[in-house]
Amino acid sequence: MVLAVCCSEGFAQDVIPIESAVLKIIETVNISTESQGILESVPVKEGKLVAKGDVLGEIRNIGLTLKLDRSRTQQQIAEAEANNDVDIRYAKKSLAVSGSELERAERANREFPGTVPALEMERLRLLVERKKLEIEQAEHSAMVARLQVSLHVNQVRVDENAVEQLKVRAPKAGMVVAVEHHEGEWVEPGTVIARIIRIDRLRVEGFVTAKQASLGLVGRKVRVKVDLPNGEYLGTVVFVHPDANPVSGKVRIWAEIENNRQQLVPGLRAQATVQAP
Repeated sequence: MVLAVCCSEGFAQDVIPIESAVLKIIETVNISTESQGILESVPVKEGKLVAKGDVLGEIRNIGLTLKLDRSRTQQQIAEAEANNDVDIRYAKKSLAVSGSELERAERANREFPGTVPALEMERLRLLVERKKLEIEQAEHSAMVARLQVSLHVNQVRVDENAVEQLKVRAPKAGMVVAVEHHEGEWVEPGTVIARIIRIDRLRVEGFVTAKQASLGLVGRKVRVKVDLPNGEYLGTVVFVHPDANPVSGKVRIWAEIENNRQQLVPGLRAQATVQAP
């Protein structure tokens, strides 16, 4: 059907009518699983509107859940070890005591030479060095403990990701139009659980002449009218097919329009015109 260009309808004389304009779905998404197992829940039905990230299904895997709990507990233990500075504080206190003992012995020998035998002085000096090394060892152990925390944090992330993969989430907002599997069914990775269509944005598709298609229509505004209350919309041309139909000489064109009110229904016929640049 070729739409007549009529000034009484508010269209300018240089607008381009789109023939056989019809509303179509822009995108259909098959939502599939990443893991295998038994479906524990499928909390959606046909016709339900979902937001990006909503859970459409969940697979039961007690082993992964328990593994995640264990990893989190191990992380808590590692953090407790890393935050424990008792060995460092004790080593420093021991060094202070040994240092004081050595200092008293040296002072005594300065005041009264030979008060503390040379062998005892060597033992005291060795003891001080030993305490210094104990501090280094305690600090080294603390560093290793912090690295262990990092390892456990990474393991928790790995296990959390594995558990998250048990959930089948909507990659974008839309309407559920098909539920392929239900609770209690066994699924493999890649099994399609549900299908959703994007309804917040639709495509208006139709035809123009090859001459009109050569005018650089992409990006131009399109006025769309449908037989509904408040049924006038404004969209944008996003694609003009590079090939013309060899029989009709027509070129396929489509524009995209917002459908935030979700009033428009795919399949409706429409009156559409490409507006002047």
